[in-house]
Amino acid sequence: MPFDALFIRHAESLADVGAPTDHPATYALTERGRQQAATFAKATVVVPRVIVHSSYLRAEQTAQPLAARFPSVHTLALPIHEFTYLDPAQWRGTNAKQRLEAAQAYWGAADPRSQASEEAESFYEFLARVEAALAWLEKTNTGPIFLFCHEVFIRAIMWRCMVPSLELAANTMSAFRAWQLSASLPPLSMTRVVCNQTGEIVLSPPFRFKLTQVEAKGSSA
Repeated sequence: MPFDALFIRHAESLADVGAPTDHPATYALTERGRQQAATFAKATVVVPRVIVHSSYLRAEQTAQPLAARFPSVHTLALPIHEFTYLDPAQWRGTNAKQRLEAAQAYWGAADPRSQASEEAESFYEFLARVEAALAWLEKTNTGPIFLFCHEVFIRAIMWRCMVPSLELAANTMSAFRAWQLSASLPPLSMTRVVCNQTGEIVLSPPFRFKLTQVEAKGSSA
């Protein structure tokens, strides 16, 4: 049951700087992102018991320097990749700005069972992967575990820890989206999730809050 997990957002990727991408699984880190990953590995003072990364390239590239520094530590890929709710084939070669209207329409519909295509996920399916990751951590029963993954996945881990069931987590989709947009997780930020002997979970998130609406209301410029 007890575990000590560090969920680490991947380093700066091509999508983070507005570059067009072909598929959510395949785009890489920027040169700056590769430097960030190398610096993180050198600066890490805690030896991980296990290193986990998603199957998406940017997460795997972020984990590689740490895995190289600790070659005896078991490293594996798990399905902790980002939430892909738009059809990748339809949006190949686009950037986040070009996908914004479609993304807003998806979240505005707030249907947790809606699925854009066979390659896309419903919100419910996404949260089922989150549930599976938490179950794996409970079964692994060790720490510290380093998990290199993605911002929305990390926020969903926290969301599931704060609500009592998968069903409720899925049915509060609009609330999740509003909460997710209220703060961002910087590249290589670490969110610690600790489960103790009694099953209590303690979260330590490194939020970077967005105050654009407050500033807009209070500014005369």
